[in-house]
Amino acid sequence: MMRSNRDRIRSSGGGDDGMDVNDDRLASGERELVAAVARGDQQAFAELFDRHAAPAQRMLLRLGFAETTIGPALHEVFLAFWRAAPRMNPAVPIGAQLLAFAVLQLRGGAPADAAA
Repeated sequence: MMRSNRDRIRSSGGGDDGMDVNDDRLASGERELVAAVARGDQQAFAELFDRHAAPAQRMLLRLGFAETTIGPALHEVFLAFWRAAPRMNPAVPIGAQLLAFAVLQLRGGAPADAAA
């Protein structure tokens, strides 16, 4: 039986890195921050960056991406998020969206602007 990516992440210790995509406790606060970013609030953007950049970097390292490529990819993803925040899906946790776009960016499957 084939394991899903979610199962692989769990078995690699994915729950201890702040990237629990099922954690509804932060969902409403995250939605408020995304709404603030959509209005151009740089402080809200900085808070989301502080919450998600390091956990995303750790997860991308676990997934086998080169450390030297992760920083630039996350930079592009967060810039795309800044531009796309008004169009982000509030039903999907922002950490999950950022991680998905970072993986796509690192695989060369889509430009960071695909977040838009």
